[in-house]
Parts: sequence; structure tokens; C-alpha cells
Amino acid sequence: MSKNQITIESDALRDILAWSEDRPAWQRDALRRLVTQGELSKTDIDDLTALCKDSAKKSDPLQQRHISAQHKGAPTVALKNIHNVQNVNALAERQKLTFLPKGVTIIYGDNGAGKSGYVRILKRACRARKARGKEEALLPNIYDQQPGPMQADLEYEAGAQQQKATWHNGAATDDLLSEISVFDSRTANVHVDETNDLAYTPFPMKLLEWLVNACKSVKEKIDAEISSIEQQTPKSISEPSCTPGTKVSALIVSLNKNAKEEDVHKLATLSNEEIARLAELTADFAQDPTVTVKRLRAHKQRLEGLRTKLKALSKAGSSENATKLAGLVEDLVVKGEAAKLAALDLSKDEPLSGVGSATWHTLWKAARAYSTEEAYPEHHFPKTEDDARCVLCHQELSPDAASRLRRFEGFVQDRTQQQESAARAALDEFRKDLVGKALTSKLLLEERLFLADELGNEDLAAEVRVFTLKAQWRLRGILCANADVDLDVPPLEDTGLDDVIRSLESRIAALLAEDDSDERKALRAELQELKDRQWLAGIKADVIAEIGRLKAIAKLKSALKDTKPNNITARNTSLSEALITDRLRARFAKEIDHLNLAGLAIELTQAGNLRP
Repeated sequence: MSKNQITIESDALRDILAWSEDRPAWQRDALRRLVTQGELSKTDIDDLTALCKDSAKKSDPLQQRHISAQHKGAPTVALKNIHNVQNVNALAERQKLTFLPKGVTIIYGDNGAGKSGYVRILKRACRARKARGKEEALLPNIYDQQPGPMQADLEYEAGAQQQKATWHNGAATDDLLSEISVFDSRTANVHVDETNDLAYTPFPMKLLEWLVNACKSVKEKIDAEISSIEQQTPKSISEPSCTPGTKVSALIVSLNKNAKEEDVHKLATLSNEEIARLAELTADFAQDPTVTVKRLRAHKQRLEGLRTKLKALSKAGSSENATKLAGLVEDLVVKGEAAKLAALDLSKDEPLSGVGSATWHTLWKAARAYSTEEAYPEHHFPKTEDDARCVLCHQELSPDAASRLRRFEGFVQDRTQQQESAARAALDEFRKDLVGKALTSKLLLEERLFLADELGNEDLAAEVRVFTLKAQWRLRGILCANADVDLDVPPLEDTGLDDVIRSLESRIAALLAEDDSDERKALRAELQELKDRQWLAGIKADVIAEIGRLKAIAKLKSALKDTKPNNITARNTSLSEALITDRLRARFAKEIDHLNLAGLAIELTQAGNLRP
């Protein structure tokens, strides 16, 4: 509706209705309450505040039927009595001064009876004109050595309702009491001798004024709620003890409504390795660096020894060794068959069977050893010349026996026998070497306890155990032809043993470095990060609760945007300009002339803009 179309208050009300359709839901509901009931109660403000915070709540906006039925002006207010006056002049307490709601009430009395004292109270509790810069003094009882606060009780009618109010000197009373004007000789002089303003506010503009007041009240409640939530922030967050520069410090400093709870959980959760690392670094910086370095070097040396053993075990069970072992076994079988054929050829003419067998070879080796070491140490084996005797039965050797000994030694020294012996020795030596690479159960237990207890690294102990068991089983499978030699053994690097050794090397280097070196600084930074994360774990619930509070505050601050009165005051100005026109001023001046009010200068002017 344009300004030219707004000529009367009903037009202005329809304009406000149309304008309100774009206003927040709570303001539309407030306008409906203000139009229908004239003022807002505490319950109304509570309801409107809840609606401002959550526009999805059910509301009852201003509609055409409300402005059609709106009442004009404020209710008629009439003073009934003033009583229970305390500490004002020498007015007696527990006295009541009564007024008729309609008609004239005459109050008389001698000078000093207290008439002026009652009037001074009413002029402050109600509305009265006063000369500029002049304020009538309101004095206590001069006979009272310790006067109390000045106050009085008033009763009045507002329309059909009976109201009560208590006046306190210097404090505001009920707004409705301002509808009562108080005159005495002093105020009469003000009306006659001075220029006065007579205020009249059209109902549509008063409606917008009330809406501005509602904005202020709702804003105050939301501000109070925000303040209350902010005061709930624990000291652990408002004054955090974490170290500036750490990830935890960055999280706490930048904490806002968009912070993710999962990020807090992740940062506040330390793995077993991190817990162990925290203990290590704490111990490192708590002790003499030289003592710590000595201990760490011992740990590093033991881990390097374990790594060497595990590498040897892994290599022993390699596919290359499995192929080599199988080749040695096959070579022995082939050469053994050749030696067996030679032995059969030898034993066919001998009186006893088994010549050339493994048992026979053992016996022959023993005989050779006895002959060369004990019986005939200065002669080659076998000694068959002169008076030689058999080294087994100690009988003199007959020509046949001597010939048989020489034939047997020739058989043993034959190339097939030599090759079989060499193949057997190679196989035995290789198998013995492989078996020697296996770790004993005792050693495995000791190393596991060292890793888990002394180093505090349960995960490393478990990984090494799994690797060792698989490598042992694979080696056993290679040594036993019928075993599963395809067992999957993970790489030794996957156990993390190398990482732990490198970590010890870094710690040793850092502890040996200068106090202000980069290495020491890096260790301190790592220690502080872990300490702050451990601290965060202790206040994690507070941090997550604070995120919830920040979200609530952000929502409330967003709602505060709907309490800004700028748009309302702009509309009030527009309506004021539409209703108080030059045409209206001219008509008003003409009516004043018809009243023939000689000597009185009366002018219709527009007051300043509405202020929140």
C-alpha cells in the first residue's frame, strides 16, 4: 500500500498486516497478541522467545479478523486511593487517602497537614508537567534519625480491572499509571507560562512501538540464555593446560559449532604403541641422558642379534635351500646305488654276506682307525706283511686273509665308495647347518618377554612370535620330505622389528645431541603431542559437551537476527509520514482558529523517529 493510500488508522493497520507477512513468525504472533490484548505478559514473552528460537513451533499470526476487531486506545484509568505511605515528610503511616473513580473528590486541611506531600508522591508515581530544570524535593521525616526507603501503595482501576501498585522513590511504576495526570499550582504554572508538548500516538504506530519493545524483551531473554550457556564452559576448556602449537591445542583454540566429535575421539585415543612411546619419552627426559643411552644401546644390540637370528632362520627355510637339500638327497641316492652295485660284486665270492653294507663300512672304519692309531701307527692300513696280525681277531694273517684285507681296502678306496661318502657327508653337513638355524623354545620365550615386558611392545612381540613359528614350521617341512614346504612366511620387515631398531637409533642420537638441537626438539615436540592427547582423553566428555553448547549458542545467535528492530522503525517512520501530512496539519490549524484560543500558540508537529 503506497503512502497516498494511507489516510486513516484502519488503512495503516491493513498496511501493517500486509507488511507482517514477510516478518519472522514470532513477530507476526506478537502483533496478533498486541492487537488483541494491548500489552504482553511475561508468559507472552516466554512463548514468543520460544517461537523466535524455533520458527517450526506452532504460531498464530496476525490476520485480517484481528485488525477488524481491534479496540482503540488504552483502557480508562482512574485512581482509587493511596495508602501505607512510608518515610515521606511526616506523613502518618497506615493512613489511606481515597478518591472517587468518577466525579470530584475534595481534600482539605490546615497548612502542614500533608496535602502537598501526597501530591508530590502522585506527581512522581503518575504523570505531571514540571518546569525545565526544576525538580521538587521529596524529603524524609526530619524527626526520624534513620529513615527507610520512601514508598507508598496505590490502587486504581484500568477499565473493568482492579489494579494495585507499589511506588518506590526513584523507580518506575506501572505503565498504566502514566495515563493519570496530576495538577497542582506548580504544574498549572508550567502549562500556562511555558511551551508544552501534547503527545498523541496513533494506534498503528503505537502497535509498532510495542513490537519494538517486544524485540527488546525477546533479545534480552535470548542474550541471557546465551550468557548462561557460556558460563557453563568448564575451566579445562576456557583455560586449557595443553601446550600451544600441538594438535590438541589447535583443536581447543578453534573449537566451534562445526567441530566433529569423531575428530575429538580420534585425537583423544592413544594406541598401545603410542602409550608405550609416551612412557619411553617420559622416562628418557626424566633420567640422566648417559644412563638412558646405555640402556637403549643394550636394547638395540639385543634386537639386532634377534634380527640376525631371524634372518638366518628365514633364509634356512628358503626355497633355494629346499631345492639344494633335495638335490643333495638325490645325489646321495644315485651314488649310493653305484656303491651298492660295487659291494654286491665284492661280496659274491666272500664266505659271509653283507660285505659293503653300511654296517660293514662302520666296522671297517673302526678297524682302520685302530690300526693307524694303535696297532700299527707307522704303517699304512692294512698291514699284511711279515708277522702282521688281523686288527679285529688278532690272529696271524694267512695269505688268503691278507689278500682279503687288501681287497676290502681297495673296495673302500674305490671311487664309487668315495663319492657316496662325500655325498653323505655333504648332506649331513647341510642338514646340520639348517637345523642349527632353528630357535629353541627357551630362546623364543626369553625374546618374547624382552619385547613385551622390557620394551613394552606387545604388538612387536606378537608379530615376531608369528613370524618365528611359521619360519620354524617351514624349515621343519624342508627337513622332512613329506612336510608342507609351501607354508607362507611373511617378510621379516613386516614384523616392525626394523622400525623399532631405527627408533632406538634416533632416540640415542637425539639424547646424545645438544639440548637445543633439532633432534632433541623433535623428541620434546613428540612427547608434548602425546601428553596433550592423553590430557584430552581425560576431558573428552567436556569437549564434546562444549561442541553441543557452541551449536546451541550459534542457533540462538541466529535467532537474534530476528529481534533487530530496524525494519520495524523504518515502517513506523513510513506510517508517520503517511498519517501526519501537510493536509492534516492545515486542517488542524484551521480547527484551532475556530476555537478562538487567544494568546495560545498551538501547532501539530511530527515527533522524532521511534527508537528501540
